Amino acid sequence: LENIMMEKSQKIQDLGKVMLSKTFAHNYYEEDKKNWLECAKACYDAGINYFDSAEIYGMGDGDRLLGQAIKENEWSRDTLIISVKVVYGGPGPNDYGMSRKHIIEGTKASLKRIGIDYCDLLFSHRPSSYINLEETCRAFSWLVQKGYAKYWATSCWTAEMIAEAIEICEDLGLYKPIADQAQYNMIYRHEIEADYRRIYDRYGYGTTVWSPLGMGLLSGKYNDGDIPEDSRFGKSAAFKSFTWPSNMNENVLEERKKMFKGLKEIADGLG
Repeated sequence: LENIMMEKSQKIQDLGKVMLSKTFAHNYYEEDKKNWLECAKACYDAGINYFDSAEIYGMGDGDRLLGQAIKENEWSRDTLIISVKVVYGGPGPNDYGMSRKHIIEGTKASLKRIGIDYCDLLFSHRPSSYINLEETCRAFSWLVQKGYAKYWATSCWTAEMIAEAIEICEDLGLYKPIADQAQYNMIYRHEIEADYRRIYDRYGYGTTVWSPLGMGLLSGKYNDGDIPEDSRFGKSAAFKSFTWPSNMNENVLEERKKMFKGLKEIADGLG
């Protein structure tokens, strides 16, 4: 992604350090908001200029917090790379999915909450098996053409669907997606390292990643397989039910603990 963006005369400072909006909670507590704003300022002051948001983050609060940070700190828009992701903005029949209606209206709503006229990257947060792929491609291309986004991209799409979307766009003269935001960490590696290799090579497709610490499992807090009360999993039953059973169930627990121990030894050795 860095190479693609630099070719387009935009620069992301130190792409290895990316500031992400707080993702899971549907309701942010005031303490969370205060901590997030402080963290955002510290990141910007350290040279981080890529901020990633989505309509589902806090059901809009992630967008609003990012907009608050930009306004309070008087950050110049031209110094920022901002990405927005759409797929779920609420329970209404037109509030989710990859239809033209939701893609366009969801994007405009996110930009309004942040208080900006355009985003640099616009992601399809998840693919849809119910909407014709051409409709999805046309909607994202239209948003780029109209100036609501500089580029559009995918997130958690299959390699086959990405290739199909690129071919549709090439055939119809539409703006093509340029990158995928995939999960990548020491627990979950197969998409980046195997599934996407051909689209990287064939199309020069870019990437940015989410969950580099495996939802926090690689933070060192869970190395013994237990959940500390003051941890993210300990405080949020919803987050625990979303992540813990699939990653730390009894069938893989001992394997995970062995992995965590090995990674800790490597980290300690590196200082």
